Amino acid sequence: MATWKEKVDDLVKELQQDRDELRVKAALGKAELREELAELDARLDDVKAKARVWADKADDEMDDLLDDAKEKTSGWMKELKEGYAKLRDRLDGDEKTG
Repeated sequence: MATWKEKVDDLVKELQQDRDELRVKAALGKAELREELAELDARLDDVKAKARVWADKADDEMDDLLDDAKEKTSGWMKELKEGYAKLRDRLDGDEKTG
């Protein structure tokens, strides 16, 4: 399963590819288009930085959630296993005395 960071990186790569294609076309085009492309480039850099921070945070929170889930479920499973063991011991004891 891809992490949020990997998904964000893939989206950023797609945006960068679009930008690179537009750069080639803009180099041949009007100055106005080059200015718009420069503005979009600045926004892309800003979005990349924000997205990386967000994706790292999401991955960290997901790791924390998974750790909590493992801890809780293993505790619950341990309780059940102990309960079954006690019941088995009681049944085994009844078979020996009965």
